[in-house]
Amino acid sequence: MSKHVLQSNKARNIIIDAIIGESGKEEYWPRPTEWPNRLKSDVLYAADNSEGLPPVLVEVQYSVDNKFLHRLVRYCEEIITAYDVPPVVMVIAIHECSRSVLKAAKTDKKKTFFFKLPCYPWAEECFILSKESICAHLQKTPLEPIVALGSFFVDQKQALVEHDHHDDPTIKQLYHIAGRIVQNQVTVEETRIDQLLRVIHEAESFSDKAISTLDDGDDDSTKKRAIGYMKQARALLKACKRQRTSSPEADQNGRNWRYIERYLEKNQGSRMKWPNCYQDGIREGYFQHFSNYTSLKNAYNRWKKGDQ
Repeated sequence: MSKHVLQSNKARNIIIDAIIGESGKEEYWPRPTEWPNRLKSDVLYAADNSEGLPPVLVEVQYSVDNKFLHRLVRYCEEIITAYDVPPVVMVIAIHECSRSVLKAAKTDKKKTFFFKLPCYPWAEECFILSKESICAHLQKTPLEPIVALGSFFVDQKQALVEHDHHDDPTIKQLYHIAGRIVQNQVTVEETRIDQLLRVIHEAESFSDKAISTLDDGDDDSTKKRAIGYMKQARALLKACKRQRTSSPEADQNGRNWRYIERYLEKNQGSRMKWPNCYQDGIREGYFQHFSNYTSLKNAYNRWKKGDQ
């Protein structure tokens, strides 16, 4: 959930505005976060033109301690290898920062809602957004957007009405985004259940036909027809089992292709705009393994042709 919220335009613009500045808001987009060392970081934003615009890594962590920071350094090393420049890092500490981390951190002089950690040479800057860093800023109305974002994650309230700042416009928008993401996830799960029920219904139908056929007689022809029905039922169940036990990547691609099919359906009669589809999907938590719309388009076309 937290990753999907952070991939939304609203959250991205809040973070980029706070860290990079207003001029960078329309330059950054979510990027893949799986690395060759098999680690996976939370959310990475990068600009197409990286000159003067470093990648921005955002990590949501329950407890920020030395163990986590060692892992964070490894993420940053992978980003340096991929982008040839150290990232700017923002860590959202949901529960707490350890004493050793708080001892090393200092309140940023310009952005006083952030703690700042020494980070040379693995990051350009490393900010921490936590309950301690934002507490002095919670009396302002409306909340500064980055403070509202921090409060949204730190407070961990399930519903808008439970949040202390439920009237704040940024808090309202973030809860609206979270609600939409949850609804999308529920829809996907309902689709899976519908597919499973359809397979069960068809398998039952073939089984009933086999039983009915055997009731009508026991000659060789009747037996062959009954066996044919049972083979069809078995083939359905095997196909269903194969889909349910597919790899996470294949399952993720299945979600991606269904999203594209729905997108095409919704825009019938219009030429497919792959850049728009890609960006809309990224905001809703799809296409995580694709670095741009061209690779997505090529993979989808291969799938349509039956090559994968």
